[in-house]
Amino acid sequence: MTAIAERVSAELASISQAARLGHITRDQAEYLTQERYQLAAMQYQVLATLHDSLAHEMIQASARSHAPPGNNAGTIVVVQPPLGIEGKSR
Repeated sequence: MTAIAERVSAELASISQAARLGHITRDQAEYLTQERYQLAAMQYQVLATLHDSLAHEMIQASARSHAPPGNNAGTIVVVQPPLGIEGKSR
């Protein structure tokens, strides 16, 4: 994300300098500035989404690694008492 910000900053500086030197018109500079900004915003959104997705996957993987083996959601385990215990009193 830092790289995106640095690149956009450099591109905007170049656009500004080109307009100042008369290589492009003010309208062209405004158009290019808007285009660069929108592109950077989209790249930032993609990286943020990928980051969130990776964080979610890491949380899920951590939860799976801490779960008891064979413990699947929705699985019901029934344990039968040893034979002969049901009818005995203490």
